[in-house]
Amino acid sequence: MLSPASQCLLRSSELFDEGNWLLITPADASVFNEVPASVNGFHQYFDMYLKCKSINEKQSFGLMMDASERFDGIVIYASKAKQHMAQLIRYAAGLLNSDGMLAIIGENKAGIKSAAKLLQNTLGNGHKIDSARHCSLFLGTKQSDIAQVSIEGDTQWFDCEVNEQQFRVASLPGVFSHNELDAGTRLLLENTPKVSDGRVLDFACGAGVIGAYLKKLNNNIALTMSDINANALHCAQATFKQNELEAEIVASDGLTQVEGIFDAIFSNPPFHTGIHTDHQISSQFIADAALRLEDGGHLTIVANRFLPYPDQMQQHFGNVKVVAETSKFKLYRSRKTA
Repeated sequence: MLSPASQCLLRSSELFDEGNWLLITPADASVFNEVPASVNGFHQYFDMYLKCKSINEKQSFGLMMDASERFDGIVIYASKAKQHMAQLIRYAAGLLNSDGMLAIIGENKAGIKSAAKLLQNTLGNGHKIDSARHCSLFLGTKQSDIAQVSIEGDTQWFDCEVNEQQFRVASLPGVFSHNELDAGTRLLLENTPKVSDGRVLDFACGAGVIGAYLKKLNNNIALTMSDINANALHCAQATFKQNELEAEIVASDGLTQVEGIFDAIFSNPPFHTGIHTDHQISSQFIADAALRLEDGGHLTIVANRFLPYPDQMQQHFGNVKVVAETSKFKLYRSRKTA
């Protein structure tokens, strides 16, 4: 099903009639059924990468595309994080041929109205060319050489100290809790004073905060960390390198690409897809976690108080305990029984 953004974009489908085009972080896979087969896709979210690759093989996943390839036109699906969108625009501009076109499409309520200014800042020009389905389409043209984005230059660092454990964390725009330790994760860390030897999973690891803390508590654990976001995976890898820690860090759609059975699983699971609330990711994760734990193993998650996770944990584990709570968050634990 086409997203509103793709429906708006396809009103200007003549853009794709000539030249080599790239779609960056598209909001849906169906758009590749509507554009020429020559159009490439680049993804920072692993689930959308897999969906689009099933339609068109010309897809890639990662933090940045190979800078050796150049395009006559690029469309960016806008990110709700303004800093992230600005980064994508600078990145895309460096991949354009001379006089190449850079378009930005997105929902009005997701901050797309700032696109014209962001295009002006990078290209020196940019204007709205269409609006429909509560979305807007902006277009600019490359008029001079633009330097490639430096990921090292964009990466920020912040220090964490919890229960006398200290470590540095890498951060990039578009990664959860950019450049700070969020209150929910802090609640989880403060109430996880011990972790036994064995296989441990940090699901939706983000910048690697939970995983780094667990490794600081017990360096003997065999730690796996997974996330769907390429920016998050990059930050997690940088965090572990900076702190001289080791873990298996994998891109995974849910637990699909994560291998093995675990003694413990920890998570501050996501409940948004873009700007929209989406409980499906976490609901599926809880169901799958019950199948991926050893007998006696436990699932520990932190979440906003209003989210329906305790009922789901009770359904799949037969037990759930509130370990700690604040006015905004609760920390839940379920144990797998034989």
